[in-house]
Amino acid sequence: MEVKEWMPDEGILRNLAKRHGTPYYLYDAGIISRQYTALTAALPEGWELFYSVKANPLAALCGLLRGGGCRCEVASAGELALALRAGFDAADIVFTGSGKTNEELEAAVAANIYSINVESAYEAGV
Repeated sequence: MEVKEWMPDEGILRNLAKRHGTPYYLYDAGIISRQYTALTAALPEGWELFYSVKANPLAALCGLLRGGGCRCEVASAGELALALRAGFDAADIVFTGSGKTNEELEAAVAANIYSINVESAYEAGV
């Protein structure tokens, strides 16, 4: 998989900074889609990608990856809500991370997500 550097025209960047302020984050959906496609093609058959929402909780980015067939991993009730709003099916969401509250676990169970990874017997209620 080859990663290419990309830089938009300086005038575009100045205009965006003037209109929206800084810092301003600019994403190219085409590049993201192509890189995601290349990554999934390089994986062995049967492997799946789960995007960690905590890495970048931008709903548009989550939706773009979901549209390409990506599943997602969340670590809080807020990330779970964002993933569902971004269009991820509950069956494509896993909940991981330590320190999950009872409310977060209940929300994940109520949403009927694919998997909840518990970190301890205490968290599992055992």
